[in-house]
Amino acid sequence: MIIRLFLCASLLLALLPTALSAQRTAAEWLAEGRRLEAAGQLPQAKAALLTAIRLDSTFAPAYVRLARLSAVTVGLDSALSWATSALRFDSTLAEAYAFRGAIAGQFYSKIQALREYTAAIYYDSTVADYYIQRGILWFEREENANALRDLDRAVALRDTAAIAHLYRGYAYMGLNQLEPAKQALRRSLALDSARADTWTDLGNLAAAENEGTEALGYFRRALACNPAYARAHFSRARVQMALGRFEAAVADLDTTLALNPGLQQAWEQRGMAHLNLRNYDRAIADCDTAIALQPTAAAHVNRSNALFNLKRYAEALPNANAAIALDATYAEGYLMRALVRLQLDLKATACTDLRRAYDLGLLQAQGLMKKFCGEAPPTAPKN
Repeated sequence: MIIRLFLCASLLLALLPTALSAQRTAAEWLAEGRRLEAAGQLPQAKAALLTAIRLDSTFAPAYVRLARLSAVTVGLDSALSWATSALRFDSTLAEAYAFRGAIAGQFYSKIQALREYTAAIYYDSTVADYYIQRGILWFEREENANALRDLDRAVALRDTAAIAHLYRGYAYMGLNQLEPAKQALRRSLALDSARADTWTDLGNLAAAENEGTEALGYFRRALACNPAYARAHFSRARVQMALGRFEAAVADLDTTLALNPGLQQAWEQRGMAHLNLRNYDRAIADCDTAIALQPTAAAHVNRSNALFNLKRYAEALPNANAAIALDATYAEGYLMRALVRLQLDLKATACTDLRRAYDLGLLQAQGLMKKFCGEAPPTAPKN
């Protein structure tokens, strides 16, 4: 008798999930799957979604949810397979196209991602996220007008989407429309004030308009959000350089390089700061590292300048030559080489370099031409 009761109880327990499945619709199992996924119970969520599909094998929304879940727990191939199955049963399901767009954009093809998001918008034009993602893709392709069109639409649908305002700012920057760019970035920060990158972008915009004090305030806000944000330190250093605060610039560049030792521009800028502080040996060392990472005309000119100030003219000349070899339109390279050649009693070639520097727009060469070459150039450069 006891054995018989035990068997009956076991049978009831085995049949319980089937009985529960019969009492719920596929849509209810989908909702249960979403709830379990949100609670972090991923295996149970997957079981609920598979139950929804067993009840209705054409229930496309359950396939899409399984696709999202599989992307986290199984892999992209499985996820894409589920999403494609969803579209086989409902070719108008915008969510499935958007999911495939997200995967394509991150791992496969930006162009394919644009196509997928375009399909998603065609079937459901009321979802701000679709416009945001397509707008970001346009921005990454440097098609800023298209990006603004989509991001404006996203903001019209959901003005509280901070990322939409952020990328609107970036798109305006790409179109060189700085004032609307600043307005968009400020709106993004009003919605999400903890973004160090956005404060830094605002600072760089202010710096571009020669608003150094305003820029420094934005960089302070950025570093309050993230003290280890290298780009904010580097950007602040550049403004400090422009304001003639070279010691403050060196301090920020020290921090930048501690956080990102491979940043060539930081080595180059610190070399220039040391040059202005007359720390010539340090300037040379920093320029050496910058050149080793990526040779630039500016780094070679700075190194030549430091050597020039140490009266090591024979060593300074090859660096000035290297600067011009890298960029034949770099006026500072010709000026530096002219100064070195004057010290080496190479007056004729020095005057040639001064004329070239002046023609390239470096007005500083005019006085030197009059002093050393006995000639007064035209009042305006050729270029």
